[in-house]
Amino acid sequence: MSKELQESVTNNGEAAGIRRNIDGMQKFAQELSAALADQVANVKLFGATGDGEMDDTDAVRAAIESIRATGGTLFFPSGAYRCRAIVVPSNITIIGNHAVIKAKDVFYTKTTSAASVNSTSVTVQNPNGVYVGDVISLKSNELELLVVTGKSGDVIQLEPMRIFKEIAGTHTGFKYEHASGSDFIVLSQIFWVTQGLTTDSDPLDNIPKAGGVENVTFKGIKFVGSKNSHDYSKFTVYELVASGAIFFYRTANCNVSDCIFEDTYSTTVVYYGWNTNFEFSSNTCRNVGYVIPTNVSPQERDSTSGITLHWDMRYDSKTSPHVSDSYVIENNTFNHCWNGGVFASATNNGSILNNDVDGFVSHGICVYGGDYGIGSSAVIVANNRVRNGRNDGEPLGYGMGIWLSIISKSCSATNNFVDNCEKGIVVNGVRNTNISNNIISNCTTSFMEFTLSNRSVNVCNNIFMLENGYADSKAGSCVVLIDSSNSVNDNANVVIQSNLYSCSSSFKGSHITRVIEGNDTLFMNERGQAFVPFASISDEVSAKKPKMMNCDFAGMAGSGVAEGQAWLLNCLEADGTIRTVLDTAAIDRRENADAGLVSE
Repeated sequence: MSKELQESVTNNGEAAGIRRNIDGMQKFAQELSAALADQVANVKLFGATGDGEMDDTDAVRAAIESIRATGGTLFFPSGAYRCRAIVVPSNITIIGNHAVIKAKDVFYTKTTSAASVNSTSVTVQNPNGVYVGDVISLKSNELELLVVTGKSGDVIQLEPMRIFKEIAGTHTGFKYEHASGSDFIVLSQIFWVTQGLTTDSDPLDNIPKAGGVENVTFKGIKFVGSKNSHDYSKFTVYELVASGAIFFYRTANCNVSDCIFEDTYSTTVVYYGWNTNFEFSSNTCRNVGYVIPTNVSPQERDSTSGITLHWDMRYDSKTSPHVSDSYVIENNTFNHCWNGGVFASATNNGSILNNDVDGFVSHGICVYGGDYGIGSSAVIVANNRVRNGRNDGEPLGYGMGIWLSIISKSCSATNNFVDNCEKGIVVNGVRNTNISNNIISNCTTSFMEFTLSNRSVNVCNNIFMLENGYADSKAGSCVVLIDSSNSVNDNANVVIQSNLYSCSSSFKGSHITRVIEGNDTLFMNERGQAFVPFASISDEVSAKKPKMMNCDFAGMAGSGVAEGQAWLLNCLEADGTIRTVLDTAAIDRRENADAGLVSE
């Protein structure tokens, strides 16, 4: 009997798979029962049809209003609901029983009057698709997100989604001037979890950890995006970020679990600005961003992840405190998301664990410090499966499995499986970072890549493997690439230790490792099998040559490293000799440094 069959015949004869399904259904039923024992607002009792055709926005808003003061559960019975711009206050659990919530289509019109800075109204050509409470973007040369607060004929009253704060001023109306004829776009975002969308809800904007929304949960709902009748030429990054399913702004303890998100043309769930103590777990995100035509600019396509954590771009200073911290992104499935599964920009104290990312163009999992170099710190990326990342010719189509960039304090990527990507793990501008116990296989260009300005990075106990018959390995590729040649910011204190390399004859690179101006690099106890030599090193200056100690090159072709390219200590060659080559100039430099004659 096979192991799988043995495992399936347990629990007094019940199949284990059936048992797990029953357990899962019972758990959900218990959670649903507990939630419904609380103050409950059934959206159908407030007029929602759930027929997938009628606009149920007003009914859902009314149901939320009925429990705003007390908190409670917003319940969606089985059905399909069309909604847009639902604002969620604190202490609300949103739960569904086989419920599908579909986004409304985007609505377009144009203004027929100019808008000046800090003014609050415009006239539009067609007001019929504009309603109070809608979130819109107004775009001429610049774009901003606004909320419809009133409507009288074709005159639309507007306020910014949040107060704009700058070094030199504050805007409570329009931040920019907009000419007559500007694009007026009603966005299709479904839920906004924020303390109201008007300026009077933001008196504590200078203290981001005060105020905001707390204790909101989404559970067991399927969200379907709007992907028809869009004028893609009008899209910007901001619009794409605001046209998924759920948008969190300044929240604490706000979680999403056991939900499905599909067919959105932008990131499904966004935690924007400062958010803390939140969890995104056991969700499925699929077909995100691929509905956008190829003529849409790559900057807009770059906002199409399964989940995005983003610092508050309203602030024009890198000292902004508006970044998210203390979060868990766990046990999710991200399938066919253009920009990848997770994009975490400028965050602290996060855990990205046990996720499955399959099919993407840009970055499977990204931890990024932010455009102003704000930095991220203390983020763990562990036990994830990242597969099938491909550059399809787009300028931002990097096909990176895991990208760690501008991380100021610490980060780790451990026990991940990365397969069939352009590049496996790429680090850029990181500090105190540990890359260990990963399996990285079948990458077309590089398996582990250092770009520039990485400090104190340990790459150890990883398996780098290219299988026999893998057809996509590219000429000029390598397993480990250390290259800071395009910057004065070299890599420093890089240790590459106890990794196993297994590259079949399908590997089209000429060397396992390429070191290009990657100074202060130590290789220890490296070993493996390959049909090419271990290293190609371009640095000729002794102080920049990498150090190799106790490395086993016996299973690699020719000499592990060419004469004069590295300092060697007890390195075993393919012919059985043990090489030790210590550069005299380097030794003299080391001795002088110890004597205090040379600065390090």
